[in-house]
Amino acid sequence: MQLRSDAKKDYPSLLDITAAGHILSNETVEDGIREVEEELGIKVPFHQLNSIGVIGYTIISDKLIDREFAHTFVYRSFPSLDEFNPQLEEVAGIVRTEFRAFADLWRGREDEIKVEGVKFDDQGNSSSYIRTVGKESFVPHPSAYFEAIIKGIDELLERE
Repeated sequence: MQLRSDAKKDYPSLLDITAAGHILSNETVEDGIREVEEELGIKVPFHQLNSIGVIGYTIISDKLIDREFAHTFVYRSFPSLDEFNPQLEEVAGIVRTEFRAFADLWRGREDEIKVEGVKFDDQGNSSSYIRTVGKESFVPHPSAYFEAIIKGIDELLERE
């Protein structure tokens, strides 16, 4: 997951899926892979992504109404945290947790989970980042969004 930059207009300093962005009307879903390289500084070949579907959701807050269709993919890779070179205006850190712990958090079996990773300063230097977080530490996607991601990853794991 990514720790969003403090400078982000929407949802600063919250955890979110690792990379996300918007495509233009003349672009394909495949064109959207550029967001991974832009935000995280790693190259991900589109053919190595596993689709877990298109998840529609809406976030309504005092500042905006955000309605999206998220083409959602899983990248089965285990890069070392020092391989990431994030766009610091967007991403302040990269963290990991056990998938089952993440699933238990969103399914209400746990109130908090441990995330570990790195946080970057304004110059891109990294330091260890270990926190115990709850649902309030994440971008406020509807629970159904997280449940759909968890279901998709579960199904992907069952096929392997």
